[in-house]
Amino acid sequence: MPDADDASQPLLSPNPLPSPPIRFPRNLADFCATWTLKAIVRVYTTLLHLLSFLGLRPRPSLTKTYPCAPHSPVRIFLPPSPSAHGSSPPPLLISVHGGGFALCAPVVDDSDALHYARHHRIAVANIGYRLAPRSRFPNQVHDVVALVEAILDDQALPVDRSRVAISGYSAGGNLCLAACQLRGLAETGRIKGAVSFYPVTDFSLDHADRVARAQSIARNAPNQNFGWVRWSYVREGQDLRDPLISPTFAPRSKLPKKICLIGCELDMLCDEAERMAEKLAAEEGEGVKRAEGEAGWRTKNIRWEKVLRQPHGFNQFVNFGETKRVAKRRTEQMHAEVAKWLHEEVFA
Repeated sequence: MPDADDASQPLLSPNPLPSPPIRFPRNLADFCATWTLKAIVRVYTTLLHLLSFLGLRPRPSLTKTYPCAPHSPVRIFLPPSPSAHGSSPPPLLISVHGGGFALCAPVVDDSDALHYARHHRIAVANIGYRLAPRSRFPNQVHDVVALVEAILDDQALPVDRSRVAISGYSAGGNLCLAACQLRGLAETGRIKGAVSFYPVTDFSLDHADRVARAQSIARNAPNQNFGWVRWSYVREGQDLRDPLISPTFAPRSKLPKKICLIGCELDMLCDEAERMAEKLAAEEGEGVKRAEGEAGWRTKNIRWEKVLRQPHGFNQFVNFGETKRVAKRRTEQMHAEVAKWLHEEVFA
């Protein structure tokens, strides 16, 4: 995959905010947190790969490896035989995994991908990127762009290239919005829409800012201090208002026409995601009209949804008992609404 210069990236925003240095002992704590989490999650993703290989978890219809990413196979889930739906190929959703830019792998999104393919006739390509802290911003953004272009140029894939959207969870939600800004992916219409699940959209906010902005219900949720994410992903001196790292500052023209942002009520990232949705709607000259009792809203091109009483990453946690049943039900509802929006607004 293409490498970016190791130096800090140019300050691209009109009012740049350089990332401050992280001093001892904070940097030591972030180092330990990052590498401890990486070790634990590596065991987890290895287990997921093994279970998939044994047929005990969803198995992709096919995997493809492209020259731009020889060590990052793309896991592709195709709908059942199209005979019952006619001969037209299905639309494609390219999905970017989360994990704080430093953890996880495409395999963690297999269950979600299979759901879209099996129940909503949307082909899904789960893609990855090099992980922090060995690789830092903007390398991950360029990795996603390279794989998206490789997939779109792959004539062998049985999908409709005129109907393509991109999505991502958490860090992947950030990366999918960043990648759309490059190589004309959104401006030329190659990417018709974006779905960003509980993303980080504004790196200019620190933990104290997020606590101050969060609703009380999110403020009282388990500690969500993402200091280790910034330490592992962001170089010292990087402009935190660069739209490639903080998509909330992206010009509307650089993003897909149709955008859906989804937040979780028990997540400190929820507020900044909704603020981005409101900003996008305002830039299109549309006011946000909230129906009484509704957690979400929509305008002509922008949709905001809030998943009530659920934390960050709820659809991918290992849960048990009633918590598992509720999370499963909310996950299916969320994906059904997204699939309906994609078919009616993006792929139509």
